[in-house]
Amino acid sequence: MNIFIIWPWWVWKSTSWKILADRLWLKLIDLDQEFMKTIGNIWDYIHNIWYEKYYQKNSELFSSLLKKYSAEYIFVVSSWFMTYTNELTKKHLEIIQKNWISILLLPSKSIKKSIDIVVKRQLLRWFNLDYEKEKNKIEARYMIYKKYWDIKIFSYKTPEEIVNEMIKKINNHKI
Repeated sequence: MNIFIIWPWWVWKSTSWKILADRLWLKLIDLDQEFMKTIGNIWDYIHNIWYEKYYQKNSELFSSLLKKYSAEYIFVVSSWFMTYTNELTKKHLEIIQKNWISILLLPSKSIKKSIDIVVKRQLLRWFNLDYEKEKNKIEARYMIYKKYWDIKIFSYKTPEEIVNEMIKKINNHKI
């Protein structure tokens, strides 16, 4: 089984997917971590080279990692991954839909509540962010997020509770 997880910033991602990988005995690959190990700091890359080059480089890294890892694993990407260009998003979707169980993790079915939770957590972590700009980003991506995934988790519970829900839905999905 291969699992692909997408999440917006600050939705218990780092804790939840580690627990999920341990519980399912799967290798874990985090695209952001791999980018920072092999290419460099994401924020520096974006600020010095700009988004388009980052998107392309990140997509190339994704493709190379898929070739490198043949065992079953969980692959985690940030929210930006499916909101690049239409061409890259289409390419990624084809790969994901063919080979993966995909999971979307959002804090709520309500776009307003999700925005409130995610943006507040972002602003606590990053001091120079603008509320309106971050709100608009999440708002623009929210419908894209909800569009594609096999399994959708809408929860702001503890990471353990989120993982329990993921496992239950994964088991139901396989039937």
